[in-house]
Amino acid sequence: MVFIGVKSGSIHESSRLNGGSHFNEHLLFKTNKHRGASEITRTVEWNGGYLNAFTEKLSMVFYIKALPEAIDKIIQIVFEAAANFEYTEKEFELERKVILTEIKNSINIPNEYAFKRLFTPVVFQNTLLEKTTLGTTKSMSEVTKDELQDFKIKCFSPKNMVAVAVGIFDEKNLTEKFESTFGKLNPQKITLPKLKVDLKNNHRACFEERKGIDQAYMNMGYKLTGFCKITLKENFALKMMAYILKGGMSSRLFTELREKRGIGYRISCFLSDYKEASLFGAGIDGFDHSRLNESIDVILGEFNKLKNESVPDREFKGIKNYVVSRYQENIIDTADRADKIWNNEIRNTPYDFRDYEKHLRAVTKKDVMDAAQKYLTSDYTLTALVPEGFK
Repeated sequence: MVFIGVKSGSIHESSRLNGGSHFNEHLLFKTNKHRGASEITRTVEWNGGYLNAFTEKLSMVFYIKALPEAIDKIIQIVFEAAANFEYTEKEFELERKVILTEIKNSINIPNEYAFKRLFTPVVFQNTLLEKTTLGTTKSMSEVTKDELQDFKIKCFSPKNMVAVAVGIFDEKNLTEKFESTFGKLNPQKITLPKLKVDLKNNHRACFEERKGIDQAYMNMGYKLTGFCKITLKENFALKMMAYILKGGMSSRLFTELREKRGIGYRISCFLSDYKEASLFGAGIDGFDHSRLNESIDVILGEFNKLKNESVPDREFKGIKNYVVSRYQENIIDTADRADKIWNNEIRNTPYDFRDYEKHLRAVTKKDVMDAAQKYLTSDYTLTALVPEGFK
């Protein structure tokens, strides 16, 4: 498994280019001067490989998995795609339609809209994090082929890229292959916008009415310091706090909201890291809007329990076992290992992912209570997508 990451995502885009990284991702494996789009896919798959890519706020990543004996050929194909800075007009316009459809779909899916296009922009208002990865209908309708190509040239530089390899490979051979391909890209110095976030939370609530829905979609939470700027103790205390609240079906929010009250179909507790800032909170997708205040009270009640009551021994040990089991299951997968290594690079994660279990086991109940008292304040942000006429 090989990950090739570009340290440029939606936070590095101008308003006009918002969604540009994601658009370039879509065009990555289209026709270039070496091969047509169908030939790229066919050659990779017929050599036992597959290609995929994703874009997020901090980066764009494309990854390949192939048989060891075919890895040189696959990397050559991926390099040719990465070095393609001249899109065909036809493919560009066709993919624009796909992008615009994807944006419409994200708007039409209430739970996705409620988190990505309502909650996150409100929490990170007036910062680079408020921009969505997909961009807007306006930006993606107006961006030109030349603008997108120029943005790719600017971002696809060896100084702005990282390659991660996991699995069976010859390190010397693979290094030489990367140097003879990606090392030849324009080594220009990259100057990208710097993320600055005021981490002070202020209590506020934002409700958006929508015609055609009859349920509510709610998120509430806080912007926090980025993981690379806090201690390991706090880092893993926050992780434990998230799993206690909503890990499996035995978790507190699942039990209190869904099992005891029948509130919500999907209940979540999120903990997302954006290097300079992070995001912690809880959400409920698809529930009776008349029970919104009841739901908020339940979540705040569980927050207060973490602040004021020590987690029982049996529950605390059980949650750790649950988290460790999931970690051990995932770490076997080469894609998961590559993703963790890449995340260490892009977010400056302050620990080796292989030491995850050790750090998690070291967390105490007092660590969790201290983190809860520090971060779970009354200054939370609340957003809800609600039916038209909501009161």
